[in-house]
Amino acid sequence: MPRRREEDQGGLSVHAIDGSGRITLNADQLSSLGRVMYVLHWIDPCLRLATEEALARLKTWVEEAYQDPLLQDWILRRTVSTARRVTVDDNGRIRIPYKYLDRIGLDGHGKTALLLPLREGIYEIWNPKTYDDVVLGTWTREIAYRRPDLLAEPGIFGEKDGPALPSAGDGS
Repeated sequence: MPRRREEDQGGLSVHAIDGSGRITLNADQLSSLGRVMYVLHWIDPCLRLATEEALARLKTWVEEAYQDPLLQDWILRRTVSTARRVTVDDNGRIRIPYKYLDRIGLDGHGKTALLLPLREGIYEIWNPKTYDDVVLGTWTREIAYRRPDLLAEPGIFGEKDGPALPSAGDGS
């Protein structure tokens, strides 16, 4: 995996996980999330940190986006219903429960996590390997094929920026 420099990653930041499953948040993250937040599983292979207001918006979004109550329950059961309240300690750290870290392959001390700001009051926590595979890899290509309109500028997924996309006509 290529070495990451935080200044090259935009809002993406690298955080060490200590032996107690704690991650230290930076000033921007604390400003966005406050001192009390929720950690929850998400549909993607990551965790989310959300303010109470953002958590309520996520629940409303699921209820509005999916009219089938069985599908709503299935999604809510795997996401919003897993929310666990966490508080920031005096050193700017939050403790992520071990079973949550295990779920994304970050089983404790000596590991690093990526935090990615997503929306107001929402951050995602990724295992760096999974982030590279999912966000920069195949899933990105799949979305690009299904929604080419999302490619706002030429070469955004070119070799310099990530995996190269084959042209639509080459049968790949």
